[in-house]
Amino acid sequence: MKGLMMAMNRAVTGWILPALAALMVQFGASTASAAPSLASWGLEGLLGEDKKEEVDPRWLRILKPDTRMVTIKPGESVTFELDWFPADKSPHWYAATAPRERVAIDSKSFTVRFAKPGVFFIGAQLGRKGPREVREIHVIDPKMPVTPLTILQPKAGRKFKVGERIALNADSGVGDVVWVLGNGREVRGTFVHVAYPEPGAYTLRAVEVNRMTGQVSEGEVEIVIE
Repeated sequence: MKGLMMAMNRAVTGWILPALAALMVQFGASTASAAPSLASWGLEGLLGEDKKEEVDPRWLRILKPDTRMVTIKPGESVTFELDWFPADKSPHWYAATAPRERVAIDSKSFTVRFAKPGVFFIGAQLGRKGPREVREIHVIDPKMPVTPLTILQPKAGRKFKVGERIALNADSGVGDVVWVLGNGREVRGTFVHVAYPEPGAYTLRAVEVNRMTGQVSEGEVEIVIE
């Protein structure tokens, strides 16, 4: 079918339209004013039209907290507030208020008190397949000492070129690792790749929070970008 449509397109543009225009000239009409259009001959569908992708008009935003990750102490509370469109649709909150416990909350705003250390996720979604957002709450006990986190890659003192792909790998298994690159950027993941656009000496820091206990582990290395 696709091949047939291409052949018809070539026929229309290659000889049918020129022939029709020539006939109009022969009978005393100018090609500028009387040359037949595709629509006038019922041929407008032959050349095809670009199909526009449908844009979902729905949207959902968590207004509070206004950052994806929030760090608090045990016993502190966090207020969540939501806005969405269309207004007549009801979003659905889902919250991990305690390890292994998930509850649904139907409200535009609410406040949750986090009593125990750990990492908790609270999100909202508009419909089953609609837009959604998530907030990550790190409940950290300041009295809990920070434990060392081993950075496997890169090794301390390594030199790299500007724009070179650099592997970051940490000895982790109990949480998500946040890499602080030392140039104002952060990336997330136990094993990721980054590149530095500017030369200089950078302190690369890896931070991990145990999802169940809130235990913080950190490690850092110095690298040079030439």
